Amino acid sequence: MSGGVYCPLSPRDPQHRLHTLIEQTQCRIVLLHWLTKMKFIGDISYVDVEPILSNRFDESIVDINQLSNVTVTPENIAYIIFTSGSTGIPKAIQTRHRNFSNFVYSLHHTRALNEQDVVAQICAPTYDVHMMEIIGEPISMKLVHRLRNHIQNKCGIYNIYAPAETTVVSIYHCIEPISLETSIPLGRLFPNEQYKVLDMFFQSIAIEQEGELFIGGVGIFAGYLNRDDLTKKSLITIDNELFYRSGDLVKTDRKGYILYISRKDYQVKLRGQRIELGEIEQCILKIPSISPCIVIKWGDDHLVAYVQSSDIDEVQLRKHCQSHLPSHMTPSLFVILDKLPLNPNGKIDRKLLPPPNFSSKYLTNLDKLLLPMNENEVIIHHIWCDLLKQKQISTNTNIFTLGGHSLLIMQLFHRYKIEFCLETN
Repeated sequence: MSGGVYCPLSPRDPQHRLHTLIEQTQCRIVLLHWLTKMKFIGDISYVDVEPILSNRFDESIVDINQLSNVTVTPENIAYIIFTSGSTGIPKAIQTRHRNFSNFVYSLHHTRALNEQDVVAQICAPTYDVHMMEIIGEPISMKLVHRLRNHIQNKCGIYNIYAPAETTVVSIYHCIEPISLETSIPLGRLFPNEQYKVLDMFFQSIAIEQEGELFIGGVGIFAGYLNRDDLTKKSLITIDNELFYRSGDLVKTDRKGYILYISRKDYQVKLRGQRIELGEIEQCILKIPSISPCIVIKWGDDHLVAYVQSSDIDEVQLRKHCQSHLPSHMTPSLFVILDKLPLNPNGKIDRKLLPPPNFSSKYLTNLDKLLLPMNENEVIIHHIWCDLLKQKQISTNTNIFTLGGHSLLIMQLFHRYKIEFCLETN
């Protein structure tokens, strides 16, 4: 065992962001594939893993006796996961070995998984739930019924919850095959975990009353790397026990289930990714000609940035965000206003922001509108317009600027197979 701490990075992130994350962790070495090597030029030490993956590594040169025999304690850090930060700097969450060991024990205790189960890899390694590979969006009864129609009673369906700061999963709920529930609760706690629902004065509230969720127990992380100020704000001592302040508003029903209501702040989830809108805003505000700006989540699939400027266009804004932020944090639409609406206190009034217009004329340059040129392009254009709910889409439009995502890509592929009679292995 090496005794090291690992931190997954996404090769899809912009080079600027990757260097920021590496500098923040002060990591000694990066394991990478040769295809992504150009993103790590400079003073960064790296090892190309391609020879190992292709079995071209000479095992004869490895001396087992020279491998380090490091003793790892439960309090040692196992891995670091980055999550979005409202100040514009991603937060590095440090997870101990005991945090993750308790998570594995809890999976066994709840009988959610066993050694014979096979789990599909869905999530990116940079997202903490990839440890268990269950995607992190709120589940609805409509989705449950759709899943039941496909899997019958061959698989169990679980609703799980936990911020990365509480190690992958801390609350779970097994949805019964025949359920009379109209909404899905977060559920009950994993073993060795505890929770409190508190009001703004940190006082416990009654059943069925709305309050903020605080989570305690073995799963609590070790703090944000090199950010003691944020750690002190997030970890609260209550009755001599340490609790993580989730920022989620919940209530407890009479059966003891925890029910999710909404976020307390402006942190959102978009297709399973937790995003601090403030980080996107701070990125945009680095452009000298912009002040102020605000980013909101619109519907289920879009981030919309409202900026106050008279000297910038949508192309410049998008290019700036794409070079500094991961793709899931780049807004689908930029709304440029002469002045953002303010409330009597001089703060931006979100309620008075004009609703975004997602028609393609606002997402593409009409002077460069390209129409389908042949039969195949006409078919593809029709499929795009149907799935993206648009009347007209330029053939040079990036699908992700229209709110495209991985699930939509799968729908497109399915439609292509039908329309073009494609065979797949």
